[in-house]
Amino acid sequence: MTDGFAADDGHVLLRIDEAAPFLRIGRSLAYKLAHEYLATDGASGLPVIRFGACLRVPRWAFTELITTGRLDGPPRPPSRS
Repeated sequence: MTDGFAADDGHVLLRIDEAAPFLRIGRSLAYKLAHEYLATDGASGLPVIRFGACLRVPRWAFTELITTGRLDGPPRPPSRS
């Protein structure tokens, strides 16, 4: 059995509940950090992209975050309130 992240499964986006175990945090905290990321326009929290009501963690951002401890990826467009 593989963990889904280590294997090259071709998915470029992870669900919050898929990303949480790699951070060794619970699902609730992962969602809290995802909402923090959205509320701070990416200044802090778990990097996510919103698709309607769904939140997804981009694999590149997640990999960079857990490898370097920071996120220096492409700039986010301004949020629409």
